[in-house]
Amino acid sequence: MVDFPTRSDSLGTKNTLDLLLTTRPALVSSIKPLAGISDHDIVHAKIATKTKPNRKPPRKITLWKKADPEKLKLSAAQLTVDYFERTPASNTVDNNWTWFSDNLCKIVAEVVPQKMVMGKNRPPWFTQSLKRLCSKKEKSYIRAKQSNRIEDWEHYCKIRKDTDKRIRDSHRKYVNNIMESENPKSFWRYIRSRRKDKTSIQPLKANGKLLTDDQDKARTLSDQFESIFTKEDLNRETNPHISGETYPEMPPITIGIEGVRKLLQNINVSEAIGPDEIPNQMLKIAANELAPVLQQLFQQSIDSSDLPLD
Repeated sequence: MVDFPTRSDSLGTKNTLDLLLTTRPALVSSIKPLAGISDHDIVHAKIATKTKPNRKPPRKITLWKKADPEKLKLSAAQLTVDYFERTPASNTVDNNWTWFSDNLCKIVAEVVPQKMVMGKNRPPWFTQSLKRLCSKKEKSYIRAKQSNRIEDWEHYCKIRKDTDKRIRDSHRKYVNNIMESENPKSFWRYIRSRRKDKTSIQPLKANGKLLTDDQDKARTLSDQFESIFTKEDLNRETNPHISGETYPEMPPITIGIEGVRKLLQNINVSEAIGPDEIPNQMLKIAANELAPVLQQLFQQSIDSSDLPLD
């Protein structure tokens, strides 16, 4: 991480003779040279010695297996009735969509059971059996330390050796399965488990320098994104006139309720929900009841050339 010379001679030759190696560059807040008593400078670095574990925050999950589908359908049918009683044609697309999405999410929160779960912080290859074995090793150590008998220490050493071996074997097996699997999610899950820093964006290297500050990383990424876009000439005519055969205009697009219902019934519930936070399970369960509402929303959006703000 030392990117400046630390020694210079009388001829003006500068060299970097000192290094700072770390596996957690985000903990290094600053690094700079200080004048020494000779031609050799001192490397001064500020390093945070207390680190916070990368713990996953608790999250709320929906228990769809315990949900009542009939109650969801009845609530969705009443939602459809209330929606059309509002005369949605007199409202904007954004107002209609906001009312629909908020009330639908409210139905899910009231009807479907939910619970808070804590994220697992142990490595993915560290199974429940290994956790029990580590607990057994810890109890054996406490017993041997209290009694200080040779038999207890030998028993502890045996359990520790077996535990270390099984952890290594489990890790090797997990890595081998990742290499043979075609699912990229398993690979990136393993990479995240081996990450040392809590920050999501690792240190970036730009112009030969390693950037650890958040502002420097944001500025570097912004410059990179800006450089890949084509700069258009604003003085040039954007839509030149092309002479030749003219084509008939496309007829108005009409969306049917049956088409919307078919799409809702074929939703893949295993995929992640969108930014509207409407669960896929709710759309699929109440496809018949919600199809008229979504058909009106889609048709109004196309006719008015307008989209919801979210």
